[in-house]
Amino acid sequence: MVVENVNVISLSAILHRFALSETSLEDIKSKESRRGPWLGGVESWKEFCRRSTVLDNNWAGHGFVLEGGYTSQDGVLRFQIDEEQQTMLSLSRAGGMTVHAMEDNRVLWRFSPRYLFRSTCELSDGFLVFPSRDRGIEIWRRASDISVDTSSHTGVHAIPTPITLSPAAARAFQFEEARATAAQLPLGHSEKGLRGRYAPHAYIGAPHVGVVRIFRLRFPVLALMSSQDGGALLLFDVRDGTLLRRISSFDMDHVVGAPPSFALAPISDRVVMDLDVTEGYIAVCLHSAVVIVPRRGEVKPGMADDSRATRILVLAEDKPPQFYREVGMQLRKLPDVNRSRVAPEMKHLTEGSLAWVAGTDALEEMEVVHPPEGPLSDDAQALVHVSGVSRLPPYFIAARFSPDGKHLAAITAFGLLYLVPDFARVDREIVSFSDIVKRIYFGQPLRDLAWEGQPNRLAIQAASDEIYIVNVDPAYYLPGGKQGGPPVSSSDPFTRISVLRLADFSDSESGRPQSMSSSDLQITHTALWTIWDPSLLSRAVRQRAQRDGGSLGDVSGEGNGAPVADRSSYFDSGQRLTRSISDIASEALTQGLSERFWSAIMPREKKRQKQPARSRKSTCISPTATNIKDLPAEILIEILSLTCFKDILSFQQVCRHACQIVAGSKRLRYIVSLGLANCVDGSSENKGSTSERLKALADRHGAFRQASFLLKDKVIYLPCIPGLLRHWDCQGGLLVCAYRSPGQGPDLREPQPFDSIDVKYIGSHGKQPPVQWSARLGEDWSRFSMDPSQDLLVLWEESTVWHIPCTNVDLELSSVKFLHLSDGTPHKRACPDVKDIELPIHSDCNELQIRGPLIGLSTDKQMIIIDWTTGAKESLDMWPTKTNGFLLSENCLVAVPIRMRPTDSILQSHVAIDVYAVENTGTSIKTSLVAKFELPTPRPHVSALLTIQNYSSEGGRHSDPASHKFSARPFHISPAAQVFGLVLEMKHEDTSESEEASFLVFARTQPFFDAVDHHNPYAGRLRRAWKRVPWQEWVPTGTWWFEGYEPSQSDEYWPSQCGTMVMLRDGLVDLNSFASRRDLTCGATAFPGDAAFTARIASPPVSRDDRDHTSLRTGTAPERADEFFEERILTTVPFRKTYFWNLTASFAQRVKPTEEGLLLVHPCRCGDHMLGFTTFVASCPHPNMATPREGCSCSADAQSQSQQGSSQQATLQQAPQQAPSE
Repeated sequence: MVVENVNVISLSAILHRFALSETSLEDIKSKESRRGPWLGGVESWKEFCRRSTVLDNNWAGHGFVLEGGYTSQDGVLRFQIDEEQQTMLSLSRAGGMTVHAMEDNRVLWRFSPRYLFRSTCELSDGFLVFPSRDRGIEIWRRASDISVDTSSHTGVHAIPTPITLSPAAARAFQFEEARATAAQLPLGHSEKGLRGRYAPHAYIGAPHVGVVRIFRLRFPVLALMSSQDGGALLLFDVRDGTLLRRISSFDMDHVVGAPPSFALAPISDRVVMDLDVTEGYIAVCLHSAVVIVPRRGEVKPGMADDSRATRILVLAEDKPPQFYREVGMQLRKLPDVNRSRVAPEMKHLTEGSLAWVAGTDALEEMEVVHPPEGPLSDDAQALVHVSGVSRLPPYFIAARFSPDGKHLAAITAFGLLYLVPDFARVDREIVSFSDIVKRIYFGQPLRDLAWEGQPNRLAIQAASDEIYIVNVDPAYYLPGGKQGGPPVSSSDPFTRISVLRLADFSDSESGRPQSMSSSDLQITHTALWTIWDPSLLSRAVRQRAQRDGGSLGDVSGEGNGAPVADRSSYFDSGQRLTRSISDIASEALTQGLSERFWSAIMPREKKRQKQPARSRKSTCISPTATNIKDLPAEILIEILSLTCFKDILSFQQVCRHACQIVAGSKRLRYIVSLGLANCVDGSSENKGSTSERLKALADRHGAFRQASFLLKDKVIYLPCIPGLLRHWDCQGGLLVCAYRSPGQGPDLREPQPFDSIDVKYIGSHGKQPPVQWSARLGEDWSRFSMDPSQDLLVLWEESTVWHIPCTNVDLELSSVKFLHLSDGTPHKRACPDVKDIELPIHSDCNELQIRGPLIGLSTDKQMIIIDWTTGAKESLDMWPTKTNGFLLSENCLVAVPIRMRPTDSILQSHVAIDVYAVENTGTSIKTSLVAKFELPTPRPHVSALLTIQNYSSEGGRHSDPASHKFSARPFHISPAAQVFGLVLEMKHEDTSESEEASFLVFARTQPFFDAVDHHNPYAGRLRRAWKRVPWQEWVPTGTWWFEGYEPSQSDEYWPSQCGTMVMLRDGLVDLNSFASRRDLTCGATAFPGDAAFTARIASPPVSRDDRDHTSLRTGTAPERADEFFEERILTTVPFRKTYFWNLTASFAQRVKPTEEGLLLVHPCRCGDHMLGFTTFVASCPHPNMATPREGCSCSADAQSQSQQGSSQQATLQQAPQQAPSE
């Protein structure tokens, strides 16, 4: 394995979101140079990933930060930071603007106080905007961006400056100011001498702009409001000064997202606090609401005002702020952590000072917690009358879009931070703001908000001058968004919010000017800037160093195990921004493993049981205690073996040392291979060596990947069943056949009853366990279910109506019986009281699922859940609002609401899947709705019926899954349910000839399990306990859609499923996305979801029918979906399909995928018996099953078939339509 492979490291950079796909390193360096020289000297992807990781860890408080400031003789009122040129633009209290160089604070450019007096400014992509001294607004531009020859430049350099022959042309007084400043600060002769200098570009005045009230610049759009146009909101293009759009008022008839009772105040009473703009939206922050206006369809000047034709999004509240301060999330200080013993290093500048400070000292971690339980206070329920208004408005201060334009943040004077993830869902009317908004109460009024430069971090300043850094997604730069906690849902990326307080910026004696503007706080990719007194900062750093016993002179390169880099400025191109790679690896390793560490390295250590818990905890590895590279590789392998295969893959990508550990350990490679194959380890006596298990896994994956298992057919003749076969199933190598004994006579009941069971082990690997028994049950049963991992066979009867004597009461009961799968005796764990299950009258029992200690009995009127070990029971009503339910695991239940007719008011307006959390205490079972996963919205006048179909798997999702005791294989299919299936029937109701369509939908179960795992039982008295997940957030990445599978044929192929493999009418589908993605990463050929396959990935070693092949697909795109749904359905989850073009539906009902291959069941010609054969990857006939039962009328035919061998197989596989019919 080549660790230094450039493609692997660049892929790691994309996986960690350090870089975009299809981006070269040179493009990244060129783009990041506009943020400063922090990538100076980077020549490889490895160095780029290292610096990016170090920078992110420094922001999180795990490294070192550079604290300091620059002094100004006239004081600072406002400022802007130019990262590209490393300059600071500051407006002083005495007037004027000065441009300073960051490295030495020297003056590069200056606007005189008479020209620019106590104003504010905005800087974006080299364009500087500020109100003119009289009226109008001025636009200046960086002189270094202006080119005399525009034909030799592209992009921003191609914009002509100054604008001429236009109403927005620069004025003469602007050029006079530029000449006067140039005379005081002569220009250099090189382009480098133009650094920090600005030239007039444009001026926008009458008739559009008068006295500017508020403005916001996000290149190339300038949004402003002035006194010239009655408070209208104007959008200009700063490149040419043209007016893009004018919004004079908001049409309240087109409001979405606001409470029903909300109404905007009259224009004269509206107070505009802030503006923000993106490519798609405009945010107007009023003191009573945040109004978001979509920018689609910009109206050009001269056309009618489009504000009355565009709907607006309104973030508002219908309760007083005191209420939301109590029900919102709260901030809480964490216990003090151990302070760093490395003293800060002070670096003095000409006018200011800088200090390297440990992150644990500079950044104080705050915990975001749920509000305390209990009744609300009187203040939260009171109505305060202010100027005739029945309640206080929220008093929003500022609102900001995220840098990518997807999310919104707002702060209020009452100390609340509002976070709205993916607010565009409100625009699409999928949700309202009240459904998705998150509120965090900071305990004090807030004044400033900045969100730029980083997609996951924003900065907040309180009225007390305390500064907070809010990380809305701490796992943003980690693979898969996982950081030792529950996975992040795509519908709510802000599930784990972290807050850090700047400990050295909280001096109450600062005397800092109090301002309600948000322009004096700025966050960039590498730094956070604010207005502060550097002397106070220096004093705070020195006092902490003295308090902790350190000295400013005690600075060493690696003191007390804390790695420190060359401590110079972030902006020095030669600086080594580094922390020890071992520390980073240690953090990735120890997330959630500290308590299991000792059990891994000392499993039999008796002294550990006597060791105090506190001392044990302090010995666990941590970033500051133990260097991971000093730990023996055996210990690391032991720790990693306790983790999920995804964690091992994440650890492998941390550094070279971690990659070598994983690559050199067969044990870890086997765990990863098991996970990618959706398998778990087998019993200890059947494992064999690790090398043998790895080879077996590789052979199994290769056989299914190339369809080579079709060429390794082994016929196993089973003894004929002495009766009429009714039902059969095969799991864990055990074939169970249920039949009706001869001489019982015909029975026309549906499903057809059986009174006998035959169980045989038909596996082909290793020592064959002695499992073979038959039994006459003595009574009729309708169906059976099995779970080999629990040695459990459940017999159940659909329903029987019993009349209670001397009453008018009828009871409908379903009888159940629990047997050991190994010998047919009554199961020892079964509760003796679980015999008869009461069902609703006239209900149809559809399916029984086994999920650990629970069984789920699905009927058309109720979903009944029973703990078969204790007798606890819970019922969930289905009719009239739901079709059916399904138990995915012992703690997760899904049900499908009805949506038959769009005009029926009692039915659901959306096709959705309801997800319930199941809580089993042993004595009681409780279900609670946690999420609604919506499916695509049908078109008007289209009816939809969604049903969950039968799911046949290798057991349920157990909390501690047991190994299949019967399996002779070293591994078997994972008991966790990975996918489940649905049938969606669509029908047009408004056509004379109804058009119908049916879609077969498979859904990944992981999003539903995540919703249950993230469910918070405490939801508040007035808070909705469940969340809505729009289909755009989970259907494209979590489902597969197949068209044309009519429900009438569902019974023929739905039982044919094993783990992620499903047998459809035209072939075998493997929905294991992990294995498919691995093959795609390794360079396998894939085809798009909406294109037909014309080639195979790998040709079989011998000649076969060219249409039988295995191929990868990158998703699904049902062609007729556009006729029935409002939006196009296109999924991007890869899967593998093996095509059997000659396989008919009648033949598919006798095919079932197993762990080893395909199991095909054929009847004997005698009609009353069954002759079976299996198609395995590698198999050998079982000696006890080599010949049919003696005396069978088809024994001679079976003997003849045994002699023909492979010719028998060719006939059955290439021409299945010639197979004998039942």
